[in-house]
Amino acid sequence: MAIKFIKGLELNKGFYFDVVKPIIDDNFVDLKYSAGLIGYGSDVLGFDTHISMDHNWGPRLIIFLEDNCFLKFKDEINKLFQDKLPVEYQGFSTNYTDKGSDFTQRMISVENRPINHLIEITTVRTFIMNTIGFDIDSKLTIYDWLSFPEQGLIEITEGKIFYDSIGDVTYFRSEFMKFPVDIKRIKIASLWKLISNEVAFVGRSIDNNDELGSRLIASRIVNIMMKICFYLEDKYIPYSKWFGVAFGKLSISSDVSPVFHKILAVEEIEKIEEYLCVAYKKLLDYQNAKGLCEFIDLDIEYYYGRPYKVIFADKIIEALINAIEDDELRQFNYELVGIEQKIDGMDFTNNKEILKLIALK
Repeated sequence: MAIKFIKGLELNKGFYFDVVKPIIDDNFVDLKYSAGLIGYGSDVLGFDTHISMDHNWGPRLIIFLEDNCFLKFKDEINKLFQDKLPVEYQGFSTNYTDKGSDFTQRMISVENRPINHLIEITTVRTFIMNTIGFDIDSKLTIYDWLSFPEQGLIEITEGKIFYDSIGDVTYFRSEFMKFPVDIKRIKIASLWKLISNEVAFVGRSIDNNDELGSRLIASRIVNIMMKICFYLEDKYIPYSKWFGVAFGKLSISSDVSPVFHKILAVEEIEKIEEYLCVAYKKLLDYQNAKGLCEFIDLDIEYYYGRPYKVIFADKIIEALINAIEDDELRQFNYELVGIEQKIDGMDFTNNKEILKLIALK
């Protein structure tokens, strides 16, 4: 009989309170620690399905210890879980395979202990350094914010903390919950620049009877507009597997998704420009409502006498850059900002050094 799927966050909240917490309480009465399900995984985002069960899914969580307790108690706590965990929880094995060649693990049933569990024991310091490359003893700077991989920020801020007697996890999750407003301004300006670069090319491709080219350019522009929507709602942009799902949860999604679908699925390519112009105006109206800069009043215009309908995004970019309060950030080359959002398909969470190099330019 197949096991009924349970969302990972629900499963592991129960796993912690029903199983893990009693084990810790019985053996480490005064231990200060934190526990939760954050970090990697579709279950952390609440996007997991029965398909997710094939690897790194199941009864699992992270235990955070204080720095001065980590070396002293890590091995003892790990052995405690190996010896005391039940072999399954709610029908799901608590035992996992060793890491495979792809570094993943999967549930595998056993009848006897020790349990090869998937409870990670770490410190807040190590977790944040491994996730976004930041030393928690350092002061956050604009260059840090420009270099953080957004998927890493998602791994810190999404998911659930079930218990936090240390307080550090809750504190740093709140610190990294959203971009500072100046960082948001420069990131949005950088994305509008991408739109500005190609805004007239849809019409030009249609002139050349290049249907494939016009659709490709239009899809890139839609992709960028969707990313701007994330920033306007103080959300980090997930990598492509969850991009559309996460976009659907934004409040603006119900308003702009229909026109995005029209742009991508239109049969008469001559209509693409028309639908794009509707989307530009909706996005600008939404941005104006957020008050990130002075009100921007722009109409759709023809592109320097050519018969291509565009929005002159340079005016939007200028207003956003002028609104940046940090003098140093205002002088930064905004076109270099947010490289990870301009190169879809590359995992910058595992290539943090590239973002750091760009931020220091």
